[in-house]
Amino acid sequence: MTTLTTSREWSRIPRHPDNDYTGEAVRDRQDFLRDRTGVDLSHVERYSFDPALLPGNVENFVGVAQVPIGVAGPLAIDGEHAKGLFYVPMATTEGTLVASYNRGMRLLAECGGVRATVVDEAMQRAPAFLFDDAVQARDFALWIDEHCAEIRGSRIHDEVWPIDRHRALSGRSEPLPAGQLHDRRRRRAEHDG
Repeated sequence: MTTLTTSREWSRIPRHPDNDYTGEAVRDRQDFLRDRTGVDLSHVERYSFDPALLPGNVENFVGVAQVPIGVAGPLAIDGEHAKGLFYVPMATTEGTLVASYNRGMRLLAECGGVRATVVDEAMQRAPAFLFDDAVQARDFALWIDEHCAEIRGSRIHDEVWPIDRHRALSGRSEPLPAGQLHDRRRRRAEHDG
């Protein structure tokens, strides 16, 4: 049985404050993990991209996990920005998933394909709030909806919905059974003219 590390054995994961996404920074963390845990990283440490591409996507990068990739298609698209036949790679370990998508794409192609457009472009956050019952969750959802303008720009807003504060907050709360509330707020993407 593995024992928990005591505070005397605890040490920080190596970081490189000037640039934490270099090969050297990654190797330092890999060595740290090997030293502290004895773990074999021979598969994890084999990646084919530059870690410099990762800021904003992952912290304390040490490598990659291999996930099986299947391909489905072709998916026939007649869109405003994409037209043609597209093969869709799907990373999954769920059996029959790729086969199901493949059948659906074949049926769509046999029916003439898919006509597509972008209806909205937004980022969504959904913090969860827990209450004693569904009535409390519903009442809080109504309160959020009524006070959305006051909440926008406040400190609590920045803590709960940490998205660029210069974008418009919209959406609504969705109370669920058992006293849960998932507040699905979206921010519309803004583009420079």
